[in-house]
Amino acid sequence: PADSLIDYFRGRYDASSGDALLRNGFLFRLVKHLAIAGRFVEVEALRDAVDAQFRDGYGLDLSTPGNLALPALAGADLATVLERLPLNLASHLHFRGLAALLHRQDGRTALEHFAAAARLARTTCAILAAHRVADGELEATVGTCINLMVHALRSLPAGPARDALPLA
Repeated sequence: PADSLIDYFRGRYDASSGDALLRNGFLFRLVKHLAIAGRFVEVEALRDAVDAQFRDGYGLDLSTPGNLALPALAGADLATVLERLPLNLASHLHFRGLAALLHRQDGRTALEHFAAAARLARTTCAILAAHRVADGELEATVGTCINLMVHALRSLPAGPARDALPLA
């Protein structure tokens, strides 16, 4: 049951204070299952923890998703890629977009998060593919976020402001 999974991941996240990578994984799963359950108030309550995770672990500022860039990893070996590449970044942006669209009815913010999630998921998949590694969930995030961009765009009033939105 969803509540049991959420309680489990919350407990594991709270108990994993010493290991940043383990804590990252439990926070990701907690946010994911909260989003799946439609518990967006709780997803948004974890925003600071997610922001700190990416700021402290990868030097990334999630406040401007359109400006996020992945580290340059051309020629890096797989161990370096896995150490420096935030594999769950795109999914966190996807969940943030869902909270914006479904909880706050903020189509503009949702659109920004979905566009960044799709772009970063595509880039992450390409980096992993160069090392013959695939992540099916991450690959699905690209299409899911592109579809959700349509819903976010439809939620905005028609007119020049909507027409001028950058979608890349």
